[in-house]
This record gives sequence, structure tokens and C-alpha cells, in this order.
Amino acid sequence: MLEYFNCHVTIVNKTAFSLSLKSTPVNTHGDYKPKPPKIIPAGTTVKFSLIHTNWSPFGTDGSCQYQCNDGKTNPVLKFSYSCPSGNGLNATDVKILSGSGIQTLMIPNPLPQSGHPVHVQFTIS
Repeated sequence: MLEYFNCHVTIVNKTAFSLSLKSTPVNTHGDYKPKPPKIIPAGTTVKFSLIHTNWSPFGTDGSCQYQCNDGKTNPVLKFSYSCPSGNGLNATDVKILSGSGIQTLMIPNPLPQSGHPVHVQFTIS
């Protein structure tokens, strides 16, 4: 399997709470191997990839949402990632959609806009 246009995602959960997958992960372009897990326990690290499988002109593009089960504000985080082919620019992001009391860090930041595959690590604390 070639590595072109793949997105390799790492999520480090440094909180004292589990993160629960809030909805079905989006794979606009590409297939997950493995899929984002349903639960990321407190203090653990998970890895998953979005693999470019169809050699279309789009590369890979996807996202997933997790809820931090803190019992108070229950923040929801959206992780997005893409490694387009052609003239598109690589992109990754984490946004807090609701709730508060959580911090995020993305490495590398900024993400190189070109080059393949994309490797990104999101740390939640």
C-alpha cells in the first residue's frame, strides 16, 4: 500500500475523563484503517489512519467528534484532517464545539501545507 495522501492521526487524552465518539466518523475521501475508536480512556493514546484508496483527484478528507465526559460542561471536540492530491493544501484542526475547561495542542503547528502523507498529533488536557 502506498503512503501518498494518507492522514495518520494520533489523539493523546491527558484528561482524567474518557472521550466518547459522538457521531459516525466522516470520511469524505478515503477509508479508515483502523476506524477512530468509540472510547478513548483517560490517560491513553490512540492512533488511526484515513487511507487514500481510490486514487481519485481528491486524496483524503475526514473528521470525527468526541465528547469529553467530565460530568460538568462535557466539551465536544471536532478533529479534522485532509491530505489532498493535486493543488490542494494539507489541513488539520481541532475545534471545541461546545463546553469549556479543556485545552488542545496540535503537533506540528503549523502543519506543512504540502508533502505526503500527513502526520498529526492532537493532545487534549
